[in-house]
Formats: sequence, structure tokens, C-alpha cells
Amino acid sequence: MLSMLLSQVHLLDAEDSNSMPVCVQARTPDLEYFVEHYKGHLLLLTNKLIVSTAPPTHAAAVIGCTSAAAGQDYSLVTLPASQVTAEHSGTDNWQLLVAERPDVAVTDLDVFDSGIVLHERLAGRPALTLLRLSVEPQSVQQSASLSVLHQQQVSSELIGCRQASVVPCQ
Repeated sequence: MLSMLLSQVHLLDAEDSNSMPVCVQARTPDLEYFVEHYKGHLLLLTNKLIVSTAPPTHAAAVIGCTSAAAGQDYSLVTLPASQVTAEHSGTDNWQLLVAERPDVAVTDLDVFDSGIVLHERLAGRPALTLLRLSVEPQSVQQSASLSVLHQQQVSSELIGCRQASVVPCQ
């Protein structure tokens, strides 16, 4: 039986009206991913378990760990947009930015100039994780890498029907 849980996203070069769509990752059963663009990089929320061989970023070291239910929650991965070509696409170049975490369900991602906001449910309660990102130049042969400079987690608690407050998570 074919899984109904799958994604496929194509990119177009906005500066080239003759460009053809390029697939980020072909449809794969049980693989979901959602794509945002940030300063020449793609940010992907994905349910694919990514095992990083590189040293963890600040956020991955502080808040990340591997979930026991691997592949069921979402992690945040990145890759340079320039690496997605007709000949070269797929999950092989996805780099872990924030790993899946137990008791945390990532539900959405908002991208801003200075960083991103992960919308989450932390032990069943709404929460946000604010990530300030940095684009770090590499050698001429390598694309710039994306890393997390600072991470802050907050939870929102409803007070009555109309008010909401934001308090730091413990």
C-alpha cells in the first residue's frame, strides 16, 4: 500500500524566466518536508531522521537530541539553495540545524531577516523557539554554511479567553 504521507517541492530561478523547475527531493513514501528560503539557503522542516557527522550547531547542542520515535517528529535542516540542481537533489546534502526533541512537536516555521521562529508544542502546550542565524563564509570550493548563533525558547500560556502572555520555558 502506497503511503499518503509524502512531499515534493520544486524551485524556480526568479531571475531567469527560461529556467525549468528543479525538484528539491522527489516524492518518497513517509517523507514530508516543507521549504523556506533564507539568505541563499533552504530551511526545511522534515520528518526524515538526519544523523549529523559534523559537530552540532549551538542550537543542536543546547536543545537537540534524537527522538525515540525517529521520523515522526520534525527536525530543521538546511542546504545552500545553489546545491539544488536538476542533476543534484535529494536528502544527501541536508545538514542538521535543530534535531528532533522528545516531547516537542514542531508545527510551523516563520522566517525573518534576523532569524527564524519555530512554532512548537512542548509537552502539549504551545511554545516558540527563536533562533538567530548566521551565514558563515567557507572556502571558494564550498558554499557558505548556516549556523545558529543564539536560541531562546518561550511558551505562551493563555490567561482567560482574551489575553496571552509569553513566559520563558523552564
